[in-house]
Amino acid sequence: MVRLEKLLRTPAAQPCELEMMIVVGHADVAEAAFNELHGLSCRRANRVKDQLVRLGIPLDRIFVEGFGARQLVDEVGSTRNRRVEIEAVGMINSCRFRRNEASSTAGSTCMDVP
Repeated sequence: MVRLEKLLRTPAAQPCELEMMIVVGHADVAEAAFNELHGLSCRRANRVKDQLVRLGIPLDRIFVEGFGARQLVDEVGSTRNRRVEIEAVGMINSCRFRRNEASSTAGSTCMDVP
């Protein structure tokens, strides 16, 4: 979680008016049965959401999505496909900013998973 804390402390993120954090979980085809990949990617994203809340980001500003294995960044079986991408969206000095850790796309497909 050091990278997550660093993202929140970067000059691009402070001082700012945070509009939302987009958290997108991904999985690799080799990790589980195909019908389980969406749930796995949602659980990954929800763990990051929980950490963001612990770091002080309001829950209503966090948007979570799971893509399963639909956006592989490397060959099947690579650990690089097993990831969570975070995007911070907000305003600094009346100018919109987007700060990415990797890339992400909006869309609500995850529910809280214990």
